[in-house]
Amino acid sequence: MMQSFWSRVRNLFARWPLILAFGAMANVATASTPDNRQIEEQFFTALQTMTTGAPQAAIPPLLAILSHNPDLVRVRLELARAYFLAEQWSLAREQFFIVLSGDIPAPVRANVLAFLRAIDNRRSVDWDFDISLTEAGDLRSYDTDEVTINLGGASFPATVDRTGSSGIALRLRTALEARVPTQTDLGGLGALSTFGRVEVVSLDAAHSEFDDATLSARAGLRATGASSTTTLSPYLSRRFLAGSAYESRIGLSLSSEYRFDDGAFLSVALGFARIDTLQNDRLDGHETQFDLRYVRSVQARSYWGVGFSIKDTALDAPTESTIARRLTVFGAFDGTRALRLEPSVFIGDERHRAQSPLFVDSEDERTVGAGLRIEYTDPSRFGGFAPYASIAVERNTSDMRANSYREQSIALGMVRRF
Repeated sequence: MMQSFWSRVRNLFARWPLILAFGAMANVATASTPDNRQIEEQFFTALQTMTTGAPQAAIPPLLAILSHNPDLVRVRLELARAYFLAEQWSLAREQFFIVLSGDIPAPVRANVLAFLRAIDNRRSVDWDFDISLTEAGDLRSYDTDEVTINLGGASFPATVDRTGSSGIALRLRTALEARVPTQTDLGGLGALSTFGRVEVVSLDAAHSEFDDATLSARAGLRATGASSTTTLSPYLSRRFLAGSAYESRIGLSLSSEYRFDDGAFLSVALGFARIDTLQNDRLDGHETQFDLRYVRSVQARSYWGVGFSIKDTALDAPTESTIARRLTVFGAFDGTRALRLEPSVFIGDERHRAQSPLFVDSEDERTVGAGLRIEYTDPSRFGGFAPYASIAVERNTSDMRANSYREQSIALGMVRRF
């Protein structure tokens, strides 16, 4: 039998060295709130630091102010500018986006949109790094192991063989991206730039049979206009399971993002990939995916969004071919004590193009789930890294009860912030 969820939580935390970092995070979060005089001193020190050509040094005091006063729009605007000058592009983009929902003058709003456009059309080299401890293996608690099979028109009971084992794993995600603007102007589409990106996502488990790694690379063109960015990108990837090459993909994606001056973003993406499953030719095929997202910043301190996706996976084995849909509502809310909450909920379903004649019941599935990530947003305390904890729960139901399950997962990690 699998351990209960809370038993796994206790065991995981008992064996997790990173909990020491979260103890320190808790101590920092309970520090006294600075008074107005201290805030003014920190703010003007940060501004002076930026004028002397050291924007990186201005980031910690600005973050410290916002950790206790997340509603200060001017401070968040200067933080976005400091990230921009320090070439921390993704963080600058996020902060400028949040600022748009604040009460700012029209010329400032126009400047913020200009900064967003400049971020998307720039010469730069960026890298991301995220490392966490989590669990790997069979984390699902199934409703039953019993299944009814169909043999020659007669129904017979059978038992699904499940290992039920799991273990601690180290998850790593790191990426390197380079962008180079060109001298080409596409008129209404905007200025043209090129980019290349390499990404590695790996799960290194205590039991090697749970090891999972994906190496991907993409390059493409990006057209940045006054209020939109369009990207065309071919890509390829290879996935390794338990140390052996499992799957290769080659594909093409086209996406467009539209920015509005009230702090709303709308993005549309379409992707196509050819799948080559190296260990099972029946799982070769192709996949088409459509994504639609609407995100809006709120009160210059947070944002919420809704996303809808459809994924059509057509494989050589019809019974393994599926159409999956998912609707997700998500958000990010900056609170006091330098804590950010990122909740999400989703509903989805997966329909098989053809039902297996081996089983009596349908394998189609319906899923609901929720997650919460908590991040300490003052990375100056941890050498430029921000500690976080996340928890996710999921409930999957199917007419075939052996496919119905509950799943929970937790993670503790550190992500590079500057």
